[in-house]
Amino acid sequence: MIITKKLSHAMIAFFLLTGIAIIISCNSKFPPPAPPGGSYGEALWKIDHFIKNERALQLISNFKSNKEALLNGKYNGNSKVLFDHETFNLRDISQLLKTKGCIGLRVNLGMDENNQVRLVLIGVDKDGKELVLNGGIGSANDPDRGGRTGIGGAGVAPPDPGKSYVEEGQRWP
Repeated sequence: MIITKKLSHAMIAFFLLTGIAIIISCNSKFPPPAPPGGSYGEALWKIDHFIKNERALQLISNFKSNKEALLNGKYNGNSKVLFDHETFNLRDISQLLKTKGCIGLRVNLGMDENNQVRLVLIGVDKDGKELVLNGGIGSANDPDRGGRTGIGGAGVAPPDPGKSYVEEGQRWP
C-alpha cells in the first residue's frame, strides 16, 4: 500500500515536471540566471544532472529487474527505496529541451546501486523516440533498449554527446 502510494506520487511528479518543461520551452526567459550565493538554489544550480548514457541504461535496467520485488514488498521497511520528490535545476532541463527535434521529456524510473529509485529524464522526438546523441549503447541498434529507439548524432545539447540523460536529482527524503 505504501509503495503504491509513493508510485502515485512519482506519477504526479512526472506530470508536474512535464508541465514545467512545456512552460520552459515556450518561455525565452529560461533558464534564469544562477541564484544568489549561499542559497538552496545556488547549491542546486551547481549540480550537473547529466549522466553518461551507459549509467542511465544501467539505472533503468536495475529498476526493471527489481520492479516486481518492489511491488511484492521485498523492500518493505526500507524507507530509502522510494522518495517523496526529486529536484532538478532548470538549466539542465532546458538543455534537454533544446536538443534538436525534442518535443517533450520521457521520465524513466531507475534504481541505483543503493537500491534507491531514481528519476532518469531524456528528450523525445515527435515519434516518441529517445534522443540519444551518440549511437552505440542506447541507440536504436542496442538490444537492451526494451523496444525504445534512439537517434544518434542529432542535436545541439547536451554539451557532452555521451550524456543524453538527466539524473542525479536531489531526493527528499
